[in-house]
Amino acid sequence: MDIRFCEITKESIPDGEFEAGRAVTVGGKSYYVSAALQRMMARSRVRGWLTFLLVLYAAGVTTFLLLTELKREKPNPDAVSQAVVAEIERRDKRLESHLTQLYSEKVDGFAGEVRDALAAAEKHRGTIHDATADLASRLDEQTKEVKEQIEGRDNRQGRVEDQIEEVRRWLLNIQGTADELLKRQAEMEAQRAAQPAAPAKPDGPVATAPKTEPDANAPDPEHEAQVKMWIERLKDKNNDLVFTATVKLADLKDLRATQPLIVVLAKHKDFYARLGAATALGTLQAVDAVPALIDALGDKDELVRTAANEALIAITSNDQNFAADMSRNERQKVQRKYRTWFKNNEMELRRKLDQLPDSPTRPK
Repeated sequence: MDIRFCEITKESIPDGEFEAGRAVTVGGKSYYVSAALQRMMARSRVRGWLTFLLVLYAAGVTTFLLLTELKREKPNPDAVSQAVVAEIERRDKRLESHLTQLYSEKVDGFAGEVRDALAAAEKHRGTIHDATADLASRLDEQTKEVKEQIEGRDNRQGRVEDQIEEVRRWLLNIQGTADELLKRQAEMEAQRAAQPAAPAKPDGPVATAPKTEPDANAPDPEHEAQVKMWIERLKDKNNDLVFTATVKLADLKDLRATQPLIVVLAKHKDFYARLGAATALGTLQAVDAVPALIDALGDKDELVRTAANEALIAITSNDQNFAADMSRNERQKVQRKYRTWFKNNEMELRRKLDQLPDSPTRPK
């Protein structure tokens, strides 16, 4: 009698185990049914399932045939064993062929799914590559734009510094011209004073006018003449002379120059003249000029916008963090803030600077 060993446990299998259906022989290899079941539960691969199915199928067939043979009278154990083995081997081949075909179909289907998944991944990789390239391109464009903005701001700053230096030189030149004009005017007045008209001799006794004390509130004739002259100069066609007039009126500190300076700020074509007018209005602390200075925050020239903002701060003591290089929308927001503030605080500001509507210091 041949001794057969279980392929899984390596233990010998008594013949009674085969007859009872607790062990089977498949493909020339013997197995305990319980050991094959445990092996199947511990493994998830297809081959393990195939082995378990074959063993289970063989065990079922063995049990069925064994019971059938035992019902017959005088069963022959050897004949039963041979019939069982033959039937198992025949069905084992057929089952193995069927399972092999099924396994092949499943593998082919899985391989197709894998190929589809790889194709989809490849497609997505292309999409991701395109999106990455587009993002990199946009990033480059934004970097270039920011760089251009920085360079533009640097250029504007350099241009403003050049303009400031030019204004400084022009101021020195204009100051010299103004001093020369004033010197000539003084000489002419001195000459007229040196040649007075001869008084007519009276026929009778001359009445002597009573001596009076000088009026402390009487206007200074020289100051009045200067204010009148430089206000008139604001209308001159010579831009240099107009700018000089704004400087002189700022020095004279007479609020009667407010309205003429506002006209220059709002309408003069030369930006130096507008710059001088804004600066003069700030020096005068003219409350009446606040609306015009707020409008000047939108002037097309950065220097004029800067001068208008400094004038507003000088008059109102209210800084709205204005910058000359702001965008148009940002400048308009600051203008709205100034207008709202002035509307709510105008009378208090006028009282503070003594420029109430009935104040003698308020320009007429």
